[in-house]
Amino acid sequence: MSDKKELTPYNGDIDDFVRRVEGAMAQEGMKLSSDTLENIKKIALGEASADDILEEKKKVR
Repeated sequence: MSDKKELTPYNGDIDDFVRRVEGAMAQEGMKLSSDTLENIKKIALGEASADDILEEKKKVR
């Protein structure tokens, strides 16, 4: 049995979710860029996976 957990899209208020992530990171003294926040939103909505975003970043570079 695999230890990899299957992720599903977040089904709550996405903007609230992104604000919570941003707030949690701020408490740790870290600021997220608007691109990173947008990517978190895409993942939460199920519009992209982390692998998709990494592939896009590789293409841009």
